[in-house]
Amino acid sequence: MSTHSPNKTSESLWKETKTPEGRIYWYNTSTRQTTWKKPEVLWTEEEIAINQCPWKEYTTPEGKKYYSHKETKQTTWQIPEAYQELLSTLKRIKETTIKPSSSGSPSTIVSPMSPVTASPPVNQTSTYYNKPTISATSASLLLSQPPDIKVDSPEKAMEQFHLLLKSKGVRPDWSWEETMRAIITDPRYRVFKTISERKSAFQLYINQEAQREREEKENQEKKERNDFYAMLERIPQIKSYSSYRTVLPLFANMPAFQQVTSDRQRQNLFHDYIHQLRRSEKEQLRKTKKTSIEAFKHQISNQFDVQDITLMPKWKDIYQQYVLPHDDTYKGMTQLDFLEVYQDYYHDKWKKPLAEYHERLEQQQHQDRLARDAFKQLLKSLHQEGIIHVRSQWKNIYPFIENDTRYTNLLGVPSSTPLDLFWDYLDDLDQDLYDQRKIVQDYLKQHDERITLETSLEEYQDLLAKHPSLLNQIEPNNIPLIYQEIQKRELRKQQEAERKQQRKLQKKIKNLRHAIRKLDQPPLQANDTWDMIEPRLQNNAAYLELEQDDDAKLEAFRQALARLTSEQQNTEVDEDDDNEYDEEDDNDEEGMIRE
Repeated sequence: MSTHSPNKTSESLWKETKTPEGRIYWYNTSTRQTTWKKPEVLWTEEEIAINQCPWKEYTTPEGKKYYSHKETKQTTWQIPEAYQELLSTLKRIKETTIKPSSSGSPSTIVSPMSPVTASPPVNQTSTYYNKPTISATSASLLLSQPPDIKVDSPEKAMEQFHLLLKSKGVRPDWSWEETMRAIITDPRYRVFKTISERKSAFQLYINQEAQREREEKENQEKKERNDFYAMLERIPQIKSYSSYRTVLPLFANMPAFQQVTSDRQRQNLFHDYIHQLRRSEKEQLRKTKKTSIEAFKHQISNQFDVQDITLMPKWKDIYQQYVLPHDDTYKGMTQLDFLEVYQDYYHDKWKKPLAEYHERLEQQQHQDRLARDAFKQLLKSLHQEGIIHVRSQWKNIYPFIENDTRYTNLLGVPSSTPLDLFWDYLDDLDQDLYDQRKIVQDYLKQHDERITLETSLEEYQDLLAKHPSLLNQIEPNNIPLIYQEIQKRELRKQQEAERKQQRKLQKKIKNLRHAIRKLDQPPLQANDTWDMIEPRLQNNAAYLELEQDDDAKLEAFRQALARLTSEQQNTEVDEDDDNEYDEEDDNDEEGMIRE
């Protein structure tokens, strides 16, 4: 390795500093030149040796290392033998200790893979003022370091390494590179054999120191806060409503105030104290109020310990006798507090009577429920005996129940009378009858059986007897009732069909009457006869519709003749009868009972 003796004057002109982003650069105080590359005058012997090697190490953007020969421009992914030998030599130098020089300046060991920067002379304006630097040394001095310190356990090694860091003044904000510059020449640096062990011990020490400094800072802040609060407590002029600016002159010159350097922190401490003071006053007021409430409650309880609830005193009497004269006695209480105490006392007195009342009410409701259930059972038994059916009336069943205790016990029961329960029971029977009638009709329809107006009750019963599965679904009492309902429905159907037929006939008569009135050449005359008019209508559609019903045709002629006579006598005639047809006749199904 060639020697390199930089000029000390030139070396002192370069200053190592950092950008706000933390990137290191060098600045020449004489020429004001800046450079990202470390000036050669600051190179160490190891850096010079690496620079003189023809092989250079580079890294691709993907992070993969490759090597290039600066003369032949040859590149390779494998580390060249010459470069490997250089690294091995520098590694042996790194693991060897050196002796301090006679002038007392420390020697250093550098990493071959990451050359250590030699710092410029210390300047108070430098970014690294009071941080460690190392100077370039020769390889021969590196080989003369003192022997390693022997330790018999990892704990002792950790202790020695931490003592080293403490003796060098390593702080939590130092990086490993800065720390290594300060400790690399000390024998205790080599109590750990690998760089990873040293970094782990360094990180543990940094964490412990950071924790210690945080605790010291917290303790200091706690002491300042307690002193500040004690200072405020000694000033009687400070109240819970005081503002910072108003009372500031009272303690601005006190040591406890001045030891807090930040005015913002002072204001925060003051506001916290005022907040605590307000909370303390509220708590004291709450305790005072609670004591007064208990005293007032005890007084009215002892004074008005009445057994009869109707003799309870009124609020206005309590207010005039105990509240107004003794308002100062019960401190912290408002008028609403007095009223709430009285209400609580009043409610307590009413608890027992109300509980007894509710108990009696529940017992009565239970008795009423039993009475209703018994009467319902009475109605059910009468229905099973055939006395009550869906068409029964109250006057008909009253003689059967008027002396029954199940009826008399229900008399006077609120919300449910015997008559109400009777009608409710009939509603249930009517619903059962409707459901069973639908069953019978659907069943007979499925089996092509039909009940007409000509079907007698005996025939109906015989028909049901042919279908035991149907008969089992019908109550015996409902069999004749279902027959009556079916008969009524059939009768309504027949009547509706007759009405429909009659409407159709009237429509045809009306059409023929209208046709007769519209005859011309000659028109209808009052003295015309049906025999005279009939031949003229042989091809008329209205006449053809009534071709088989001579009576209807004659009726249409009579109506037409009667209207003509009325017109001649100046009698008002409703022409709508001749010009309009009944709209209801257009719908053949209208008015029919639908199944």
